[in-house]
Amino acid sequence: MLKAEMKKIVIFTNAFPYLPGEQFLEEEMKFWSDVISCEIFILPCLAKGIPRYVPKNITVDLSCTINHSWVCFLLYTIKSFFDKHLYKEILYLWSIGNLNLFTFLSALKCISRTLRLSYKIRKFVKLNGVIDVAYCYWNDVQSYAACLVKLDGYINKVVSRVHRFDLYEEQRDFNYMPLKRQFVSIFDKVYCLSQEGMMYFFNKYHVSLQRVCISPLGVRLPSGMSKASLAGHIHLVSLSYCVSVKRIDKIISSLVALSKEEPSLKIRWTHIGEGPLSNYLENLSIDSFDGVDNVEFMFLGGIDNFKVREFFIKNRIDLLLNVSESEGVPVSIMEAMSFGVPAVAPDVGGVSYLVSNNLGYLMSNNPSVDEIVNAIKCIYYSADNMVMRCEVREHVALNYNAEKNYRDFVGSISE
Repeated sequence: MLKAEMKKIVIFTNAFPYLPGEQFLEEEMKFWSDVISCEIFILPCLAKGIPRYVPKNITVDLSCTINHSWVCFLLYTIKSFFDKHLYKEILYLWSIGNLNLFTFLSALKCISRTLRLSYKIRKFVKLNGVIDVAYCYWNDVQSYAACLVKLDGYINKVVSRVHRFDLYEEQRDFNYMPLKRQFVSIFDKVYCLSQEGMMYFFNKYHVSLQRVCISPLGVRLPSGMSKASLAGHIHLVSLSYCVSVKRIDKIISSLVALSKEEPSLKIRWTHIGEGPLSNYLENLSIDSFDGVDNVEFMFLGGIDNFKVREFFIKNRIDLLLNVSESEGVPVSIMEAMSFGVPAVAPDVGGVSYLVSNNLGYLMSNNPSVDEIVNAIKCIYYSADNMVMRCEVREHVALNYNAEKNYRDFVGSISE
């Protein structure tokens, strides 16, 4: 097949293959590498530093990288005032009694970014031809821009995943997610991570059920399992972006409380992930654990998926600790469970599809420090700990195997 006849698929990301974030696209990319009948591009918005590995059949194009100049910002802000979507959004906000300065500025900013990205996508099309499928990893500004270009006839089909921050409107300031309701009917398909996520999207944004489906993420099953710590020791791992919604400060408070309740227990905590609160959380840990003799901690920062997996297989790890106030279906928990590491996590989003009191410990949606400490102790002192470790791995193997889930997903887009 001649290259000119190939279906053109463009994957829109926030930063991938660049850091930070979107580590779990690394696994999905391996299945895109098997698609030889399509011409595949990745268009990130952010491109700083050294990119991660991308298969040879995929081209990274920087046409959509954001220009942070004031001139560009002012130009598209002015253009937004002449765009019909702004006034539709204002009418919607007024109709629900949520029109205020913050929501107006949020709408204005979102429309400005959408117009700017749609312009960049059109430039890409002029150089590379019409896009057959625009696959947006996030159901946010990039996907809205792709919808605008689709309406112009330069994209044939727009599909999108939806995760957490781009799904749950209650997690946004003033319970407001700009523009989504104006574009939901333009998507050809929106892939949700769970039944709960799909029904939320359907009920909240009033989209046809024909346009939404479930496509779980997945992880590659390792050949081995992580081992538990030796008697008298416990090693907890948290794996998340360092932002307030992840409530990492509550992990710190809980470990201080655990150290007092179990003074003879040697506690080790490792956090994997970076973000705006990284320095604050490291300093908070230094202050909180000052004088606490039975706790040691380490912040590894942002590391790629290969190194995360290497860490799990080379270290004794007793549990993954997640206390986030909002989640989709967390791949970080899947990853840990695939190594036989049970998770302690709150009952938010789609977490209960992964964690139960038979498969780790499912806490309330807003666990107190006492509840977190109790959950950690339940896992640590469980008489059937080895059985649980085998069962959490089996649960991931049956339901969140990347080999099946990503192959099915990639096939549904590329065929």
